[in-house]
Amino acid sequence: MRRVSTSPRIEWRQLPLIIIGGLLIGFVFGEAIKAFAPLPPATVTTKPKPRI
Repeated sequence: MRRVSTSPRIEWRQLPLIIIGGLLIGFVFGEAIKAFAPLPPATVTTKPKPRI
């Protein structure tokens, strides 16, 4: 009788591809979220007029 493994086996040769793919997907989604996020309110600074 053969023992059945319940945990999936890791294909170590595919691990670098999985890591690079995850980083690429994270980068794309991060840039998309930044592109559609509302911009913070801009602060306008003015120089005071010199008194004569």
